[in-house]
Amino acid sequence: MTLKTKLISAIVAFVMVASLMMVGILASPTITMQMGGNVSFTATDLQVTISDGVLANGKLEDSANKMQGVKIDAYNDGATELATWTNLNLSFNESGEDMTITFTITNNSTVDDVQATVTVNQGTAVNATVSVTTPTTSPTIISKNNGSQQFVVTFHVNDRNNPASITGFEIDIDLEKYVPPYERVDAEGNPDENGDYLYFGYYPQSLIAEGVEVDTGTQDSRGYYLGNDGEYYAQAEDGNYYKVERLRWRILDDTYGDGTALIVCDVIVDQVAYQSNIDSSETYATDEGGTILIDNEAIVGEGVDSNHQVYANNYKHSELRAWLNNEFYNSFSENEKSSIVQTVVDNSLASTGGNGGRYVCENTNDYVFALSHADIYNTEYGFTSGDGDPKKAFMVTDYAEANGAYVYSSGSYIGTGYSWLRSPRDEPNRRYACVVRSGYAGRNLVDYDTYGAVPALQIRL
Repeated sequence: MTLKTKLISAIVAFVMVASLMMVGILASPTITMQMGGNVSFTATDLQVTISDGVLANGKLEDSANKMQGVKIDAYNDGATELATWTNLNLSFNESGEDMTITFTITNNSTVDDVQATVTVNQGTAVNATVSVTTPTTSPTIISKNNGSQQFVVTFHVNDRNNPASITGFEIDIDLEKYVPPYERVDAEGNPDENGDYLYFGYYPQSLIAEGVEVDTGTQDSRGYYLGNDGEYYAQAEDGNYYKVERLRWRILDDTYGDGTALIVCDVIVDQVAYQSNIDSSETYATDEGGTILIDNEAIVGEGVDSNHQVYANNYKHSELRAWLNNEFYNSFSENEKSSIVQTVVDNSLASTGGNGGRYVCENTNDYVFALSHADIYNTEYGFTSGDGDPKKAFMVTDYAEANGAYVYSSGSYIGTGYSWLRSPRDEPNRRYACVVRSGYAGRNLVDYDTYGAVPALQIRL
């Protein structure tokens, strides 16, 4: 298992610990973190900020703004700007079960009589002390001892001519073994770090096995029931119970260069209408009370008419999108959610294969989304550019079928069904959206209630 780390307490949760580091040091904040990768801290105007950060799990995005304004309680003799000149960079590199930390201190000051010291404590042992004078960069490397999981970095800036004038703060670093919330596998489900599939998340799928009994008196926080086989079960609309199992996903693209991948679920997970609430003219989306939805922020022609009334096949306001980003997204654990990237979803005319016309909506920001018409003809995603493609046919789970999803019971695509794409279709009655079935893309009415959802998302690997 590799060593990785993650930033805890949403970066902004700092634990302020009062401690006397040496004579002259006042109460100094302690920053407790779990991290990996590279992080640069800058002491500026008695504040600690992250000026640059790239963690192994990508959790330091936009962190510079989040950490600004954290004041260091420190002594300053008034003669020297002690906290405006030094950058401290910590680089973390893994090697087997050991962690190597490189400290680089850069003095940018024009003041010549200032020196910086970094002291690293691992447990009770002092591993290294680096002193820096103007202007220099001084790295040092400390190898992590097996069995020790904590480092305390004490950063001091002081005037050499006045040793009592010290600016200081601590950074507590806890190293932990990071277990990814997914398992990468090959087509047969065998572990493979370069496999084209992932097991990620859980959802009800298979009909309960004969002889398994469920404790129907108690539900867990997810609403599932425990079976006497140690597995969890969900009750479907047909009254039967279905086993909660790992979901398998296809990797469509992992070449973004940022450690993320586009993945799509390998099955139709549940029955969902594209938009079940529509008005009597079958033209517009409504709320459950029948009132036509209005989107004043949308540009006329982007899924709304001249009165900003929302068309029935507007993906932004669709029941499908709401279900994917609420009910389905919330089926993931918090750890799993931390690996899901909020994505700008392309809802342009091009994404519809040119068939969306005036019904295309603006792009959306989603954690989970449906594939587009263009996606399933994208050969770079492993699909063919034509029809009759088995990869364009998705199997229906027992649970989805029990909730009303249609399943082909004969022919070459037996066991597969209809799944929604996010793309609208420009049809006369204004309520068509694209579906994928039997190896090709078609279109149907948005309020059909026998079609299902095939989720897609972008994940941090």
